Amino acid sequence: MNALIQSVSTSGGDWLPFLLDTSLKAVVVLLLAVVITAGLRSASASVRHHVWTLAFVSIVALPFVSRSLPSWEVAVPGWRAEVGETRSAPTRIEAADPPVVATPRGEVASRSGGVTFARPEIAAATRAGSIEVARSPLDPKAVVLWAWLAGLVVMLSRLAAGVCSAWLTTRRAEPVADARWTGVVQELSDRLGIRATVRVLVSDRIATPMAWGTLRPVLLLPSGAGSWSADRRRAVALHELAHIKRRDCLVHLIAQAGRAIHWFNPLAWVGTKRLRAERERACDDLVLTSGTRSADYARLLLDVARGRADRRLSWATVSMARPTELEGRLLAILDPVRDRRGIGRPAAIAALGLSLGVLLPLAAFQAAPQPPVPRAVEPAVAPDAPPAPEREDRRALPAVVPS
Repeated sequence: MNALIQSVSTSGGDWLPFLLDTSLKAVVVLLLAVVITAGLRSASASVRHHVWTLAFVSIVALPFVSRSLPSWEVAVPGWRAEVGETRSAPTRIEAADPPVVATPRGEVASRSGGVTFARPEIAAATRAGSIEVARSPLDPKAVVLWAWLAGLVVMLSRLAAGVCSAWLTTRRAEPVADARWTGVVQELSDRLGIRATVRVLVSDRIATPMAWGTLRPVLLLPSGAGSWSADRRRAVALHELAHIKRRDCLVHLIAQAGRAIHWFNPLAWVGTKRLRAERERACDDLVLTSGTRSADYARLLLDVARGRADRRLSWATVSMARPTELEGRLLAILDPVRDRRGIGRPAAIAALGLSLGVLLPLAAFQAAPQPPVPRAVEPAVAPDAPPAPEREDRRALPAVVPS
């Protein structure tokens, strides 16, 4: 790793060391989240979801916090800077009036800044004042930059497509006029302490209930939701309102942005998957603690998961059930000894303080090379150059008096 940091730092440009530094710090944060959630296996899903939420908020904020905080440089063992090492290689060599020396072979050699040119056209170019240094068309730094930007654009485009699809679905959906739905949504919103007005819409473009929005939350229902029983309406509404109460839509967008920035990091993909799983289990726990029977709720999830949802909507919204994650959720629902408590305010504040205690020093940390070892530099002399003429001794000689 030290050799990699040294090669990147000396290759030129400030963006590549910064990108590598941010990526390594994100790896540290995500690894901490993996270790902590593994240690909290017996805790509730709300606690584990809170840990993953803080992890993704941290990796999204890392680039901005690192730029705003004063740097804390720490010398890395094994990484030693060379004498005259710079982070950006010059692209032009300036020469005011380089000397031109005639060699015995009749060629013209120009010495400028310790660099010897043995071709007349290069010597003539140095007289003009500058020389353009040829660059390879396949610059490794440019290849890495364009590869990262290509992945970032693809991931952000997918997220933008999901947001646009959710917005269009909401615009084309119709308000639910059934008092049975509006009444239970209003009752449960008051019970959960949701201050914003939750709009209940029905759309034929979706097959499973979904929640969307943070400032203006929306509960999207499939077209057949009018024929559901009272218990099913209550369980579905409670699950989706739990997403709105917990601001899971906003957390989902932050996690998608973090995965887009670090799309090359496998831990970012693993983290978003675990975040989604813990999010759904936390909402399931809220439904079960409200009095819903586990067997009835598991049957409801099986029925809801049969519907085929628009994949683009899942990039920006939070749906009630996905077939790929149903097995783990059913096992958690039918587990009679699982901890289903939510995270309290003291625990949330303590977790926030712990995350800040990790994020701020990590963002300020900057790897730096050890001081360079000075070495002797021999003057550059053109090959086959004629020896320098000896200086004439101008000191006064004593007069010789003939005997």
